[in-house]
Amino acid sequence: MASISRELMIKYGLPSGPSQAQADQWVQLVNAYIAQGFSAEDAGSRAANMVFTGVGTHFYASEADTITSLLGRAKDK
Repeated sequence: MASISRELMIKYGLPSGPSQAQADQWVQLVNAYIAQGFSAEDAGSRAANMVFTGVGTHFYASEADTITSLLGRAKDK
């Protein structure tokens, strides 16, 4: 899960990578929001704001993956 943790940190500008439990919670919320009709990107953002602290406080030069790609990596853990 280290890879997904790093990717989530980059995607949402977090001060550090989220724990496995936080990443799992993020995945569950994203899937729930998508089921409610939100776009993947909006669902990911909403879930990030619910689960992670420090969203948007850091900026990284790396390019972050799409929500669909992140969800796929989370399933491969």
